[in-house]
Amino acid sequence: MCESTPTQTVQQLVEAGVLPDPSNRMTLARKASILGAIASGAARSADIMILYAMGEEELGSWAENFKQHGHKGLRATFRHRPVALAD
Repeated sequence: MCESTPTQTVQQLVEAGVLPDPSNRMTLARKASILGAIASGAARSADIMILYAMGEEELGSWAENFKQHGHKGLRATFRHRPVALAD
């Protein structure tokens, strides 16, 4: 069964200001609060993807960039630059 609306808990987190309003532009701080809610167990990733109309790949890339590069990795302008290997 495919859900089309987020759970009541996630909607309550938005109303309480824990999660950002889905109509606002996504910033570094908003992305971090979303990842924090998932990490703490306050929200499920499936509900987050529905609420913010995003795919698993996008959410996964946020998590991976945050894991590897910290808050800097959540910037919209962040581009991972591979380290050149010495010969």
